[in-house]
Amino acid sequence: MNRIERRRRETRRKILDAALDLFSLKGLSQTTIADITERADIGKGSFYEHFEAKDDLIRHLLRDGYDDLLGIIESKISTLEDLQSRAAEVLRVQWVHSTRDRRFFRFIHQVRGLLKLKVVGEERDLIGLEFRRFVNRLIDILLAPADRDRPEKRQEMVVVACALAGTVSGYLSYRMVLEGDVPGEEELRILQDVLIPGLLKGKLKGKIVGVREKRIAS
Repeated sequence: MNRIERRRRETRRKILDAALDLFSLKGLSQTTIADITERADIGKGSFYEHFEAKDDLIRHLLRDGYDDLLGIIESKISTLEDLQSRAAEVLRVQWVHSTRDRRFFRFIHQVRGLLKLKVVGEERDLIGLEFRRFVNRLIDILLAPADRDRPEKRQEMVVVACALAGTVSGYLSYRMVLEGDVPGEEELRILQDVLIPGLLKGKLKGKIVGVREKRIAS
């Protein structure tokens, strides 16, 4: 990598870090591009060399954050063969990641709210695509390699993947609001013991139905 490429990558990282800080402190709607460039100590022109608009920045933040999380999950489950162990590890890694990276945790909740406000439009579709991409990758992680290209197996895993993704963020957000602090991992173990056997039992009995595969197609 030459000096120009290094400088470009460093500028991009400064923009993303500044944006994540401000989104966590001020919120998505209250943070402007001018706020971000000021905090990153760059000119507005430099911002537009990397991102088309604030929604484009949000989409890239979402993708980078999810890629980091998925990389950790994949490294942790590489030796786990049974589905229940993989599902438990997916839940655990998300729990640890959410409690340690509070900026990204807050950001995710705000983006989900943003998508509810953006009922239609290209920006909503592009940001929503990152959530679908995340769920698709979780499905790949949970399924055995031989089952990843089988539509019926992917269909079975849709609700499992969505439940694992949503349980941690939803549970932690309520607990933090009520208690003002991060709950301990003993609560994670309770969730693992209760949620995962029920989800997998429903999947194996064919009770999980009604979610169309096209909804999460990347």
